[in-house]
Amino acid sequence: MNRLSGKGLRILVVVFCMSISAACLAGPTRSSSTPSMPGVNIKTPVPSLTSTLPATQMPTSLPLAWARLNSGESLPRDVITAIVYDPTDPRIIYVGAENSGVYRSHDDGETWETASTGLESLAVDSLVIDPKNPQTLYAGVLNAGVYKSTDGAMTWQASSDGIPGLGIDATEYRPVAVVTLSQQDPSTLYYYEGYGAAYRSTDGGRSWNALMQACPAMIDSLEVSPGNSSVLFSGSNSAEGCATGIYKSSDAGKTWALVLPVAQWAAFGRNIYISQDGRYIYARVNSNDLYRSSDGGATWKRLSMGVSNANVYAACAVSLQDGRTLLCVGQYGGLFRSQDAGNSWHSIIRESDWISAIAYRPGVAGTLLVGRMKAYGNPEDGSNGLYRTSDGGLTWKTENLGLGATRTELFKNPPDGVNLFLEESRRDWWGSWNELTQLFFSPDNGRTLKRIDRAGAGAAIAADGQTVFRFTLGGNSLKRILDRGGSSDTVKLPTAAGASSGVNVFAHPTLPGTIYAAFMNWDNHEVSLFVSRNGGLAWNQSLPPHFMSFDGTTSLIFGPDQNLYFLIHNGQLFRSEDDGVSWLECNLPVSTADSLAVNPRNPHHIYLGSRGQGVFVSQDGGRSWASPNAGLGNLYIDSLASDSAQPDTVFAGTDGGAYISLDDAVTWQAINDGLPSLSVVYSIVTDVQGNAFASTASGIYQLTQK
Repeated sequence: MNRLSGKGLRILVVVFCMSISAACLAGPTRSSSTPSMPGVNIKTPVPSLTSTLPATQMPTSLPLAWARLNSGESLPRDVITAIVYDPTDPRIIYVGAENSGVYRSHDDGETWETASTGLESLAVDSLVIDPKNPQTLYAGVLNAGVYKSTDGAMTWQASSDGIPGLGIDATEYRPVAVVTLSQQDPSTLYYYEGYGAAYRSTDGGRSWNALMQACPAMIDSLEVSPGNSSVLFSGSNSAEGCATGIYKSSDAGKTWALVLPVAQWAAFGRNIYISQDGRYIYARVNSNDLYRSSDGGATWKRLSMGVSNANVYAACAVSLQDGRTLLCVGQYGGLFRSQDAGNSWHSIIRESDWISAIAYRPGVAGTLLVGRMKAYGNPEDGSNGLYRTSDGGLTWKTENLGLGATRTELFKNPPDGVNLFLEESRRDWWGSWNELTQLFFSPDNGRTLKRIDRAGAGAAIAADGQTVFRFTLGGNSLKRILDRGGSSDTVKLPTAAGASSGVNVFAHPTLPGTIYAAFMNWDNHEVSLFVSRNGGLAWNQSLPPHFMSFDGTTSLIFGPDQNLYFLIHNGQLFRSEDDGVSWLECNLPVSTADSLAVNPRNPHHIYLGSRGQGVFVSQDGGRSWASPNAGLGNLYIDSLASDSAQPDTVFAGTDGGAYISLDDAVTWQAINDGLPSLSVVYSIVTDVQGNAFASTASGIYQLTQK
């Protein structure tokens, strides 16, 4: 969640999916005023904008530029989700990152440069390279489908024609975005997202068709045989009467046969691995079992070492030189190697570390790269980024120079000083309840950062600017951090929440002692909101349970005049005009969005950031919406912030840089001078003077006059 602060205002971001139809009571509208510049005190007319802009950073005609306050080098790197080598020149490497797109190295990983031009979303989940034409690559992007590059990742183009429900049309939770290709015929590709169908392209990604079959009805993993593009293996959980297990197709997905029935399939994403010669097939089928077939899937042997992991980030890799050598992530993290086709194993990275991606270097035995991420439940145990070994895992070195920082969120409280808070976050569909992150405080607007909490989930800054509330792992308790990290204790949770898990916590920015906490009941997937008016000593239910699909993401936005807005992941929006005593259910114009902001002077005037449709504006508290904006194109909007000094000025942080509107979100202009090329803007916050601050993959910035 992105938490952005202004005077008497706290803006928080939510990810949500399904839309609703009930509308809330209309509020007063407001007339637009003369546009003016933010707190840098510049007078200039509103620029003329075209209707669309590409998903890359463009120079601005406004006299504004970003000045870097902090490089962010002390923060963990972004999670590496994919690694591919150029098969003709292994010094050229490409990696995909969870939040910040694609990076390319020309010097065997010593340095990296961004390579995301054309990507409308930077949540890269998979990468593949054409073995016969290594200038051609494909990227699987969460909720955005397939992108193709024909110039070595210099530029990317959307290549998803025929794949439904992407971007602005996405209405379902999609845990992965995996594209894979045939080594024999690289123009034949397959794509799947978990929880549903898979798609096939025979023309290099120009068009796609669904694999239509009775069983498996739900494809959670799919791999194509290196030697035959028509031979496929799929992993699937039971659905629509189909059995759970591994299926094989010998006719490019037209018909399938169950070759290994199992009680439970492992997870979404790549769980099937085939050696280059096609002799060995490995499959992680659940949280304890790895299976191997050496006869094309006719028979399978269960391997003794539990090297799979139910989490989607678990990974395996088969040696390019020898199909009997493979690496797998252990059930509790770590990296294990077998040199006898899985009959025996030994550890090469301790179990407490998580590995998110693995790749062998072509032609060099014992050299590989791994994407390493923080261990579950302990943000200090392990470190995000890219690591290399040249001796089979005995020693490791980081290869992070030029790779971006992990997703971070800035928020200010009080908004009239130089104090700034920064929280690590993830573009994580499962919300913040199940992952611990670090929290930092800056007394000088981000120039220096001091860690004030090592392990927590969420961050709610109280009205005094000194006290922070965070959930512990699993949302089972709520801790209170005092004096900006000087000490801490535990706050009693509401007994009415029962066995539910805390999924998010919010502190009122102007009312001391007022805390709101959202709880999720995982048995019926219902979320409820509780409020405490005395710092957690006593709680009352504010909003009764409502259904929430899959993830634990919620957001509470504080507006002026006792107005609150509460969002639930699956597209429900509620408004309260009495600080949470009663609620009205509102409308949403789109089914997927990542950000919401409220005008600091009119509580019924709100802004909604979407995935590919710009910013929607409501002047009646969410009853009706308009989308007059021009200039944002198909960018994914990560955060929104209104300017309390100039209410018609709105900032947007996107996967393609920073944007500003001087006319109440009608037209937008890129403001990327001073930002590195193709830098994702994770969050933007403003203070009462109209100063704007941004967190990006390359650090913390302040908007200044040129």
